[in-house]
Amino acid sequence: MEFFEGPGDIIDESSFEVFQALGDGAALARGRGDGYSSFYSGINALLYNEEDVPYYDKQVIKAPQGKCFRQVGIYRYPSKGGVSRTVPIVMVMDR
Repeated sequence: MEFFEGPGDIIDESSFEVFQALGDGAALARGRGDGYSSFYSGINALLYNEEDVPYYDKQVIKAPQGKCFRQVGIYRYPSKGGVSRTVPIVMVMDR
């Protein structure tokens, strides 16, 4: 994980669905958008929280009123096929 010095851009997703919980307050997740449908495939990201609250597969994470998803870094990992992947590290933060 590579963290920025300060918060980055707002990620334009209304919620994320966890597809792989990693432990230690992190999970790989897919954006769901406003009008979620099973055909929508939003941005993949690493969700990170500083409270070490565990995530679980299929969990839906929504930003509370007045908060948003914001990029705070970059995460690189190998896929099951051995291909290197890079996704934003995202946290729920104040707007």
